[in-house]
Amino acid sequence: MLMLLLMNQIIEQLNQDHRRLVKVLYRLDNEIKTLGGMLTGKGNMEAVVDMLDYIQTYPELNHHRLEDEICRLLKKKEWVDGDILEEVEDKHELLELLAENVHYHMDSAIKDSAINEGAANTVRFLRAVKEYIKYQLKHMEYEQKHLFPMAEKYLTEEDWQFLQILLREDYSELAESRLLKYSRIYQQLIADISPIAAT
Repeated sequence: MLMLLLMNQIIEQLNQDHRRLVKVLYRLDNEIKTLGGMLTGKGNMEAVVDMLDYIQTYPELNHHRLEDEICRLLKKKEWVDGDILEEVEDKHELLELLAENVHYHMDSAIKDSAINEGAANTVRFLRAVKEYIKYQLKHMEYEQKHLFPMAEKYLTEEDWQFLQILLREDYSELAESRLLKYSRIYQQLIADISPIAAT
């Protein structure tokens, strides 16, 4: 009973993080398309910077640490498909590289002062963001289809208790203040997403 409770709490936390990231990625995709001239209106570069900060910083507060620990615990189990764990860990590293690429091109685009449709640095920046969005969405879908069910199947009550302690540690005074900060940022970012997209 305790194991089921802990497992459900942690998996729900991970799924909630994913749902939040999907909503922000949806908004980011719209802003990128607007900046690139594919949608009407004027894109908001400041909003793009805020969204990139959210999707690259918020998960590092505890989400990726929790997933990495789940992978570490699963590696100790028999009959676990190591290819799935390797795929998750490899994609975490790839996403970090893609994030660095986004920031590199963003800095170049901003240095050219205004973000101008068709400008070389702007085009490279928009492409880098699109690539990041594509891989991030695929990665989260993969985790939900493969990693989370594997954790539910193979992790023990002791494992879930350890993960719960890990979550509590992340909610230290400093971490909690940062989590609250990014929770507020999230609410601001999705404020103008249509009801259909935000559900």
